[in-house]
Formats: sequence, structure tokens, C-alpha cells
Amino acid sequence: MRDVLSYDPETGLFTWIGKTGRSTRIGAIAGNINTDGYRRIRVQGKTYPAHRLAWWFVNGAWPDKEIDHINGVKDDNRICNLRLATRSQNKQNMGAIKGSASLLKGAHWESARRKWRSTIVMDGKIYFLGGFLTPIKKPPQPTP
Repeated sequence: MRDVLSYDPETGLFTWIGKTGRSTRIGAIAGNINTDGYRRIRVQGKTYPAHRLAWWFVNGAWPDKEIDHINGVKDDNRICNLRLATRSQNKQNMGAIKGSASLLKGAHWESARRKWRSTIVMDGKIYFLGGFLTPIKKPPQPTP
């Protein structure tokens, strides 16, 4: 791997330093961004997630957990932006689900009850926090 790829931990970019095929251009940024927003790099017929490769390049071992992008930017593979995480930890910094009516994490519209439902998941267990008339609880206003 180190014979064909170079990794810059400051930028998070991989560049080709050796040929892996006819289309490999020495000095070019390696890989492509997939539909999920992650950079993938193909070497010798196998595709690798760039964030896992970055961890391996810096630490010398393949990560035994998930790799979390701290800032949530899936193509920011600077080593300072990567950390080992459990599945639960990795999910905690996810944004709202696309297409969600509320655009809030943990809140969704429950049309049968005509209320907003709030739930969280911790250690694989779902916790129901309640049903609400609005997606955001407004703080109490001070009395004059």
C-alpha cells in the first residue's frame, strides 16, 4: 500500500506515488467520493474507505472499531478529525435524517396521534421521551 499511496495527515488527502493500473496518474488525488459522501480508494482490485486507510497509515494497525469523523464531514480525512468509536458513539453526532419533517435529531411527526414524538437510542435500547405539540420545547419565559 505504501508503495503506491502517500497520505498527508494535515490535509487528509491520499496521492498516487506508484502505478496500480493504466489509469493511475502519479501525483493525482487518489479515490472517488461515493454516493454516501465517503472517499473510497481502489488498490489491487480491493476498495478501501479512505478514513480507515488514514488510520492505518498513521497508527500502523487496521482499526478494530468504527472511525468517526469528528466534524461530521465525511470526506475530511485529516487524522485530527478521526477517532475510534463504537457504533453508538458514531451515531451520536449524526445530523437529522434527510426528509425528516422536523430536521431535528430524535424528533419526528407521528400522524396517528398528531404529535411530535421524541426518542433516543442508547446502547441499542430505544427510550421514548414523550409526545409533544411542537418539535422544540420552548424554555419558560421569565415573568416581568
